[in-house]
Amino acid sequence: MSTIEKSMYNYRVRMRKLHLILALGTALSTVAAASQSRVASVNFTFRETPLRGYRVGDEFLLPLENVADLGWTASSANAGAKIVAESRTFNIPTRQVDGKTCIPLRAAVDKVGGDSSWNPGGYDILQVSSPVFRVSVNKGVLNVDSAMAVKTTVSVIGSKKVVIDLDGAKFTRETKVDADGSTSVSQYGPNTVRIVLNLDFVPNLPKGQVSNSSQIKLDLSPEPVRPKEVATPKPDKTVPKQDDPPKTDQTTQNQTQNPTQNPVSTGPIDLPIAINWENETNTSMAIKFAPGQWVGTATCRKPEKNILELELSNLDGVLPQDFELKSKAIKEITAEKSGTSTILRLRLERAMGADITTSATGVVLNLVRPTSTGGRLDGKVIVLDAGHGGRDHGATAAGIMEKNINLFLSRYVRDALTAEGVTVIMTRNDDSFPELEARPALANKNSADIFLSIHVNEPGRGGGTTPSGTITFYHKGSAISKFLGECIQSEIVKSKLLPDMGVRSDGTIYQSGFAVLRLSNMPGVLIETGFITNPKDRQVLQSEAFGKALAKSVVAGLKTYYGQ
Repeated sequence: MSTIEKSMYNYRVRMRKLHLILALGTALSTVAAASQSRVASVNFTFRETPLRGYRVGDEFLLPLENVADLGWTASSANAGAKIVAESRTFNIPTRQVDGKTCIPLRAAVDKVGGDSSWNPGGYDILQVSSPVFRVSVNKGVLNVDSAMAVKTTVSVIGSKKVVIDLDGAKFTRETKVDADGSTSVSQYGPNTVRIVLNLDFVPNLPKGQVSNSSQIKLDLSPEPVRPKEVATPKPDKTVPKQDDPPKTDQTTQNQTQNPTQNPVSTGPIDLPIAINWENETNTSMAIKFAPGQWVGTATCRKPEKNILELELSNLDGVLPQDFELKSKAIKEITAEKSGTSTILRLRLERAMGADITTSATGVVLNLVRPTSTGGRLDGKVIVLDAGHGGRDHGATAAGIMEKNINLFLSRYVRDALTAEGVTVIMTRNDDSFPELEARPALANKNSADIFLSIHVNEPGRGGGTTPSGTITFYHKGSAISKFLGECIQSEIVKSKLLPDMGVRSDGTIYQSGFAVLRLSNMPGVLIETGFITNPKDRQVLQSEAFGKALAKSVVAGLKTYYGQ
């Protein structure tokens, strides 16, 4: 064998080995992806129906066959995929999960300038939004530039107020607004930017959905007034009598008296209610209105644990005669009129958390619930955080330090939970000081089911000079953590040892929320048990009676949370 032949032979052997290594690596990668993946869903900008895919780590893998549902196109290219999206073309690697070729959606969204984030609370729902770059109103022309396509809906209130909703959009600190004081731009809902213009003229605008685009241009200026042509009257041989009014076509007369009035239905509106999708932990219900049919707000309240009332303001709505409810989570829906509002009453199969998104095109209600366990707590892992400790005394009053009360109360809660079969992990069980970030990190490391942080309040976080009562905080935007807080708070106040100050978002205290809740990957709440500065609260917080009542309330609240 010649030197050249030996070289060629060795080259072919090396290439075969390389191909085997690559094939093995791809197979191992596929197996790893499949073993680490779990089913997830994505709410993509303004599109109403969530898409299913897989969560692997922090990435969302979308099957290639579903890319067209985003309004994108995809084709195989060089062990990856060629994507055409939002007027851009790029290549992206693919991965195999469950026998399907998938693209990393979060990476693709990042390439087109979009924003994506996992909904807080431990549930695998990805929200994709389009950042708005610029909103300007110049010489009667509105321009909006965004990274991705958004749905633009126009509503006119009265004659001179214009409301423009950008569904699928996100208002950021970098959004540039170039408009006068009569224009306001805000994040109206979690995924809707609202622009309100108060004009000094009657605009000539299309109503309803006008665009699905990343660049929007609307001319707000009024129509130019054309001079009326004055015709020379022809002599009429018939002169009407003085006491006879001139005959006028009734339709013409009405149009003359109301030149800009459009016919509006005054009867009740059939509410187009639909269950968009449902699984073990989530139910999404949508009410979609025709363009311009409803301009109002939606609020939610829970008069009972398994009753949810959705109030739609400025609406006279009824259930359609052929309405048929198909849902395992919602047992019954009724509608009734209350003043100028319509109240939808939902009877649920169990207590659930709720998250509402409102836009000009309707309302989306997301119901969230933990995996049902029938209220049994045995087998659960709960990280219990006694706030402050060590060098950090927390709030102080009359020589009493918060850190000591927190540990005192946490031990009662620990004992009650372990008696129910719960594995309780304390962030501290003595007068030590774990760093703030280490507390949620401990919960994440142990894949805890729940994170509970026990604190004592002080003025500034509860308002007033000598406030009194218990507040339970949840991390802003987390519907499931809010639900957890509602379950626990409703039990705490039954003891009647301290007043009820409600369940609140931690965003009302800090813009970024509390670090221990923000950094934990599971549902969690921070309980401000009472005010150390209030003499009555301070005495109650140090009592055995309150310690036992708090522990009993946490257990009962968790059982409600888990479906009892």
